[in-house]
Amino acid sequence: MIGMLLLAPYLIGVAILILYPLSQTVIHSFTDTIDGEQFVGIQNFLSMKDSRAFQSAVSNSAIFYLISLPLMVVLPLIGAVLYTQNRWLDGMFHHTVFLSILLPTAALMQFADLLFSEIGMFTESLCALFDLPIGSLYDTPLARPLLILLFLFKYGGYNALVYYAAIRQIPEERYESAKMDGAGKLACFRYITLPALRPAFPTVLLLSVLNSYKVYREAFQIGGTYPHDSIYLIQHYIHNNFLNMNYTRLCCISVLLLCVGIGAAIICGILYRAGERANEA
Repeated sequence: MIGMLLLAPYLIGVAILILYPLSQTVIHSFTDTIDGEQFVGIQNFLSMKDSRAFQSAVSNSAIFYLISLPLMVVLPLIGAVLYTQNRWLDGMFHHTVFLSILLPTAALMQFADLLFSEIGMFTESLCALFDLPIGSLYDTPLARPLLILLFLFKYGGYNALVYYAAIRQIPEERYESAKMDGAGKLACFRYITLPALRPAFPTVLLLSVLNSYKVYREAFQIGGTYPHDSIYLIQHYIHNNFLNMNYTRLCCISVLLLCVGIGAAIICGILYRAGERANEA
């Protein structure tokens, strides 16, 4: 009873500030106006599907996820393994990880401007390499790989920290025993490190998905409200519909993102349980 009383303010706040608005959003996505005067079923979703801006936002977001999420899982793992195998890098690891996490987006974009803006250090050479007109790389197809690079630098530290903590929990005796039996570094990584990291992979994947929602800040500072077509994301679509006061479409896209989030959570839960069972076996 005491525990429930202590928890009650939080539960009331969640119900008022999250669950009630969420239920209203779901209801309004199936009506013709924000007042909910007439039920139209999935007509709002079908009309949104025919929007060119929505199609561009979905396709660009899908490409961004398909490229960046595997990189966000693999590259921090490589970095964490290299740091643990070279003990003299331990101090540098903490500094580099927290530097990327704590660095403000505005400061990060100032550094990106020094490299890739109209007067950037690498702008002219990259434009010549890819046969592009001389100018800011933000207005070219190279804006997509640049955004992915900023995403990896800004949020890869979270994943590297998770991997690093999981690797440090592996008993050193396992590696010593394997080396005595003639196992090399690659065999130790494959048969000791990777199996021990199975529970960490769902956490890393979930963190990557959650942090990908924040990449809109970098995309907005690269190209503003209407950036290059290759980096026009779902977040731009939401922002522009909010400015245009198209609340019906906002409700629809919110419901779709909710479904995507629930699906990602279910997949991560399945992967986590599979990793636990594999470790138990």
